Amino acid sequence: MDCAETKSFAGLAAELAAMSAQGSLPQAICLDYFDTLVFRRVAPEETKSLAAHQLSLLLDDLSGEVLYSLRRKLESRLCHESLSRGGDPEFSLPELAGRLHRLLGEISVDLGLLADEQDFVRCFCN
Repeated sequence: MDCAETKSFAGLAAELAAMSAQGSLPQAICLDYFDTLVFRRVAPEETKSLAAHQLSLLLDDLSGEVLYSLRRKLESRLCHESLSRGGDPEFSLPELAGRLHRLLGEISVDLGLLADEQDFVRCFCN
């Protein structure tokens, strides 16, 4: 399974320099620091919808719309739980992924290559 990976800035700079020398650069590069994207052309909720669609292609049992709806409900629940503990209305993406994995297992979704929770969380978060 091919999942995106996080790269160090130095590693990214070296890779871009090598690509540039060959006359080939990527169409997009996503940078994130302190949970704030520097630049985007797609609204945050749209990225979640696109990710749900991609996940639906891997799972083959549920549509992207259903997965997106499940994600939104879990995000809301996690934010509420954090608030009830006196924290901010924030959630951990790995925790969200783990809960989504367990929920999909409970509703008997065939997770195929993503049956292992750690693999699911890693791909979901990357």
